[in-house]
Amino acid sequence: MNKYDLVSIVRPTADESIVDSIHKSISEVISNGGGNVSEQGVWQRRKLAYEIDTFKEGIYTIT
Repeated sequence: MNKYDLVSIVRPTADESIVDSIHKSISEVISNGGGNVSEQGVWQRRKLAYEIDTFKEGIYTIT
């Protein structure tokens, strides 16, 4: 089976429960499509290359 990484950027105002909810939703979509998630995590809060919806930073996550 091929392995893939999915990087998501979450609003910097999101708390830990929102990030966990997003991880759960992503895992469900992958599982429903016949895949499996081997690991998930939060990289860090980083400055964005350009402003997105008035935000200059984002919380980077990987699945």
